Amino acid sequence: TEVSYQFDDPGDFEVRLITSSDFGCRDTLSQSLTVNGTPTSSFLAETVCVGDPTFFQADPDESLSGPVNQFLWQFGSATSIFEATTFTFPSPGPFEVNLTVTSDLGCADDTIVVVFVSDDPTVGFTYGPACVGQSVQFTDTSLVFEGDNIAEWNWFFANVDESGLQSPAYTFEFPGVYDVSLNIETSAGCSAQWEEQVEVSPLPLSSFTVVPNIGSPPLTPVLDNNSQGGEEFLWQFDLGQTSIDSLPIHTFTDSGLVIIDLTVINSEGCIDISSQPLFLTEPLIDLVLLDVDYEIMDGFLRPTLSIRNLGNFDLEEFIIEVDVTEGSFIQEFWTGLLPRNASVIYPMSSNINISDDGSLPFFCIRLVPSQLRVDIDESNNEICTEIGNAGDEVFFIAPNPNPTSDRLNFTLVNAGSSDIESEVFDHFGRVVDSEIFSSDGTLVQNFELDLSHLVPARYILRVSHGVRTEVYKIQVLRD
Repeated sequence: TEVSYQFDDPGDFEVRLITSSDFGCRDTLSQSLTVNGTPTSSFLAETVCVGDPTFFQADPDESLSGPVNQFLWQFGSATSIFEATTFTFPSPGPFEVNLTVTSDLGCADDTIVVVFVSDDPTVGFTYGPACVGQSVQFTDTSLVFEGDNIAEWNWFFANVDESGLQSPAYTFEFPGVYDVSLNIETSAGCSAQWEEQVEVSPLPLSSFTVVPNIGSPPLTPVLDNNSQGGEEFLWQFDLGQTSIDSLPIHTFTDSGLVIIDLTVINSEGCIDISSQPLFLTEPLIDLVLLDVDYEIMDGFLRPTLSIRNLGNFDLEEFIIEVDVTEGSFIQEFWTGLLPRNASVIYPMSSNINISDDGSLPFFCIRLVPSQLRVDIDESNNEICTEIGNAGDEVFFIAPNPNPTSDRLNFTLVNAGSSDIESEVFDHFGRVVDSEIFSSDGTLVQNFELDLSHLVPARYILRVSHGVRTEVYKIQVLRD
């Protein structure tokens, strides 16, 4: 009779066989048995790329069995008997590998491990609108074999710059066509590359004007779109209101400062934005003549003015008037752009002829708003400069502004301390306004007449100082 028994642990054991007959007779046989330990089969293998050999290293546990001296690798129908071996799988995928190890005492164990062979990755990327001077976002869309993952990204931009990020952003400084490539490497050591030519487009130009750029609400200014290269437009006004028209019409109803934005988009999706302010308030002019410098060359006086705009909107033109003693009167137009709260140094183009005997004692320069506008503070519009000896002679500067709506200024130079009398006559010769002004003795003195009580008409102004009298034609105008 045969029996089998499995010993759980190695060691020396006594095995006894007891036999008995039908008549009750018995006999016992004892024998010593040595049970050897079994090795545990195990091995190491790396995930590799298809076409590359996979290295296998047996790593059995010999602690119970003693040395292992036989190895049998099974790769499907292929085999190997070496402790360390290589095998090249014909295609990507998971494969079962069997290793049987046998100790020198003949004990054996086997194990099956699934080994992954990775395929080369599929490299790809996408990118947003490529516009010069603006950040272009590149997004990695690469795919790898199951069980593998991307370990490294290498981007190359225009053969100049590099990045190791998965999805970097890059800014092209100039329009044109640039090579962009992405090389990736997986944890299995598989690598692949993809290259594209990226066309970088120039930006459109967003530009517009607001006319007028200041006024009392409700105000519907002309929005003149001077943009170039755009196919789509987005205007942003006050209170979140928008328009996609090229030349929109919009009425602003609230007071205050409004910033109008114009976003221009071209066919490639490139964007440019410009902004213009709109002041929804009553336009106020306040020209200030800060300083007057001059040089005399070849018998001509050449003034240089320091001018500041303290009004609440940008000025594009105004008038410069020059009074030379009581004779010459020169008028020059300034054109350009003088932003609010800004200053400008302006050398006048007019040259003032000075007599050879140097008898010109002074000259006065006055700033006057154009288009019959009124300066809110005319006291800082004029400077008179002494360049010679006036002696005892009194000089009269013509009244301004003329025409006027309510107030009229006139200037005396070298008036001393004597009183000045002014009289205004209507066309019947009647005195309709009369005032006496006290002189403070300074070289240049300005006086103001309040004519707001007069009806619009033409009048005669007579200004008297001692024995000197000057007569001027003036006009009162109102809207």
